[in-house]
Amino acid sequence: NCLIHFYKRKSMASDNLLQPPDKFKFPFPPYDIQEQFMTELFQVLEGGKLGIFESPTGTGKSLSLICGALTWFLESEKQKRIKLEELVNDKTVDDDDDDDWFAAAGKKQEYNQKRLEAKEELQRIKVKEEKLAKIKAKRSQLKQTDIEQNKDEFNELFKEVKWMQKAVQRELSQGAGDEDILVEEYFSDEEVDDDYEADEEDTSRRIFFCSRTHSQLSQFVREVKKSPFGSDVSLVSLASRAVMCVNPSVKKLSSQAAINEKCLELGKKKSKPTALDEDSNPTKKSKSGGCGCPYNKNTGTAVLRDQAILAIHDIEDLVAAGRKTQSCPYYASRSAVPLAQMVVLPYNTLLHAGTRKAIGLNLKNSIVIIDEAHNLLDTITNIHSVNISGAQLGLAYSQLAQYREKYSTRLKVIIVIINWTFSSFDSFV
Repeated sequence: NCLIHFYKRKSMASDNLLQPPDKFKFPFPPYDIQEQFMTELFQVLEGGKLGIFESPTGTGKSLSLICGALTWFLESEKQKRIKLEELVNDKTVDDDDDDDWFAAAGKKQEYNQKRLEAKEELQRIKVKEEKLAKIKAKRSQLKQTDIEQNKDEFNELFKEVKWMQKAVQRELSQGAGDEDILVEEYFSDEEVDDDYEADEEDTSRRIFFCSRTHSQLSQFVREVKKSPFGSDVSLVSLASRAVMCVNPSVKKLSSQAAINEKCLELGKKKSKPTALDEDSNPTKKSKSGGCGCPYNKNTGTAVLRDQAILAIHDIEDLVAAGRKTQSCPYYASRSAVPLAQMVVLPYNTLLHAGTRKAIGLNLKNSIVIIDEAHNLLDTITNIHSVNISGAQLGLAYSQLAQYREKYSTRLKVIIVIINWTFSSFDSFV
């Protein structure tokens, strides 16, 4: 079962609706049931409707869902940009023949306001494209640097081997010579990347795909990779701290609540005493982007974020990359959301309002796809429920009984005061 909802999309005239293509992009010739699935999905998304889809096991539901949704999404984004550009460039206003100049002025003002909003929306699209282009250029430069660095390291290694061959016979008599120390190039955490600040309210259209388990999400991401849209869409995978944390001292904690608390504690900036110069004046504080967690550094997280946005990675890929680069996959994936076209996340992250607000997810103008939707009611119930066992109740009763026994004398005085207060209040009334 699959539930699809398009949030707050304005209704359009029927003659302006996009029509499903005669042939969907698919890894192989689709079956009739897959064609019907993608066609119905395309029409639901274009109409801004709520759709409930069910397909038998083994019919390629995930792949049909991916190809149908992304076919509509990319074509809709293309048409949206064309219409925005036409509206911005169109400076003509139809003048009515009547003498009502006040209504004409109001109509002109309304039209200019629409053009202004279209211009702002178009500017946001261009800014996002420029950010992606800048990230791609940076990554290409880093790749070229890595290649050149590997060549240099190989040459140095080759020279060292040749030197060792010549020196092996005299090593015992002359001893080992001093070696040159090569220091790797690094980026200071004081060099904070300010090019990608989050917008106040990001209302860009996205596809949010959520499922019950992380394994199902990883399987969906692999299907997107294999689809014809693997290189056309930017996808980000989100998960909890317990799943994405790579800090061993935090990862070993017993519960998810403890991991969350420890992560937030490490994320808080430590207060340091103000340093003074020779004249006893406060020195200028350096701009620092670091925090208590050695894995959550601005530079490393920014590099991992760029890596996450330029290619499709599932949760396991991001965690492995985080361990390799000693960067935080959790905060890297969160910071990549503003540049993503598709966000893959578990039920709880999307359905819990507090979590959604903390991450900065805005569902306005977006498409929400809920896989395995028959589990939805149970998930919502579990999110807003707390389980208390009999052992916990017994322990709470025991603690309260011990507290009463220890402080019974003091409690008697408090009870007398409370009773006197209520009796005085009753007599006053």
